[in-house]
Amino acid sequence: MRRLPAVTASLLLAAVGVLVARRRQQQSAAAAVDSQPVFARLQVLDGDATEHLMRTTRESITFDHPFSLTAVDKLQPAGTYAVDIDEELIEGLSFPVYRRVATLIFLPADAGQQASMEMVTVDPDDLAAAHQRDQAAPATVTLMNCAER
Repeated sequence: MRRLPAVTASLLLAAVGVLVARRRQQQSAAAAVDSQPVFARLQVLDGDATEHLMRTTRESITFDHPFSLTAVDKLQPAGTYAVDIDEELIEGLSFPVYRRVATLIFLPADAGQQASMEMVTVDPDDLAAAHQRDQAAPATVTLMNCAER
């Protein structure tokens, strides 16, 4: 079996990730989180017909405070966000093992339109660090004016 050049394989994996993500994007990011992986097969014709098994798992992450990510220019509001994790099967082993190839977060594309979503590829370590900073931040307390009581 001939191997594809690394650049070609990366582009094909990115294309599969986009196709799977588009299918996921059709569902509302605010809908109940489906923890069951979605599988997709990519057939690569490189002389020999080979198939790569990909899976996407959707998780949710909740931020109690506004947060920022290096892949996004602006501060994101607090809330619950859908995160898709794309993985490919490592073939040739006696048991199934998957390698993460992409992590995508669904962000509101425009603050005025809640139905419009933007899918952004993020570094999983950056996302975990942002969530850890959020959890470590002190809870914000809103004080009411005593005269309003």
